[in-house]
Amino acid sequence: SVQQWVNFSAPTPNQDAIAQSLERAKSPYRGFKSYYEYLAAEYKRKRGLLVDALETAGMTPVIPNGGFFIMADTSNVAFPKHYL
Repeated sequence: SVQQWVNFSAPTPNQDAIAQSLERAKSPYRGFKSYYEYLAAEYKRKRGLLVDALETAGMTPVIPNGGFFIMADTSNVAFPKHYL
């Protein structure tokens, strides 16, 4: 059926636009050598904000080298008994 292929086949104009975007992302961007370096720096900056917030809340974050998730040790945080 057509439905099976439509979901997995990007239209040619979209493929071309994505290819151009990927090439352009290698160019300097906002003071960085490339968009990719900018994006990595932004993720690291935002990770720092979250790590600081977790530490301020009394938690010990496990700082990841990559990825989107930060876990934290909450054993030093006092929770009301009715939350447990």
